[in-house]
Amino acid sequence: MNKFCCPPVSPIVLDPIVSVQDFYHPQLVPVIQPIEIVQKHHCVPVYQKCFTYNTTEVGPEFGPGPGLVGPRAGISKSKSRGAKNRKKK
Repeated sequence: MNKFCCPPVSPIVLDPIVSVQDFYHPQLVPVIQPIEIVQKHHCVPVYQKCFTYNTTEVGPEFGPGPGLVGPRAGISKSKSRGAKNRKKK
């Protein structure tokens, strides 16, 4: 056997090797989206019925109405009631 022993040596220190471990964390970033609301107004025609009528008073104290003569002199035909005043065929 060889009884030869090497003398102790000083260790060699190398430059460190860089090992990078990436960790990702959510970072909230406010994003502002402006919204413009446009309110448009439109006119829509809606029919509104209006009724007109005339009242004629006839009788012994008033006399017959203008232009009314005969047995039906007391009945006034001057009333207008919109769609109900149509002539029947």
